[in-house]
Amino acid sequence: MIADSCRWPDAHRGRYVFADNANGRLFSLAVTPGRDGLVPGSRR
Repeated sequence: MIADSCRWPDAHRGRYVFADNANGRLFSLAVTPGRDGLVPGSRR
């Protein structure tokens, strides 16, 4: 899911949000402006 909604905090908008069910961690990645890829090294 890409966090675009105005309800998401600014720090998370425009990021791809996903979780690891095995260890219970939540991550996000920055999406390129054209939404055709991910920004390398942007995982949080």
